[in-house]
Amino acid sequence: MKNRTLYSIIALCIAVMLGACSNNDGKCHKDLTVRMGVALYQMVYDANTGNFVKQPYSTKLTVYGVDNDSILYKEKEMNSFEVPLHKTESISQFVLKTDQATDTLTIFHTNTQDFVSLECGCKVIHSINTAETTIHAIDSVGVRAPNITKTGETNLYVYYHVY
Repeated sequence: MKNRTLYSIIALCIAVMLGACSNNDGKCHKDLTVRMGVALYQMVYDANTGNFVKQPYSTKLTVYGVDNDSILYKEKEMNSFEVPLHKTESISQFVLKTDQATDTLTIFHTNTQDFVSLECGCKVIHSINTAETTIHAIDSVGVRAPNITKTGETNLYVYYHVY
């Protein structure tokens, strides 16, 4: 009886150790790309208050990187989007095309490697220094949260002209 209990305890310990080790297969299971979140707005005059107020702006938009053949969004109706910044360069540019006009959004940023794990290595996080835009359909741009450490946050506000 004593041996049987001892064998059961040993078998249970081995099963627990094997179960704990099964998650570490030597592969990286994390997304190492962070994306800059952009929200679209318009400043609209409120006759009741006599002030301009920020309102979300939805438009059909095509977005692609400058010197890049890949279209990130094609004629998609949206009021926000996410784009990846260059990992090895300090300037990222994107074309934002609406039905009214085409603008270029330029982001000046600093890149930093952030260690994730032995399996995954490092991910590149970004810090926005400044942002500029042409002013055809876009009125202005503002940095909301300069540090881009994960996807899913709004980092930049783009304000469109009121037509």
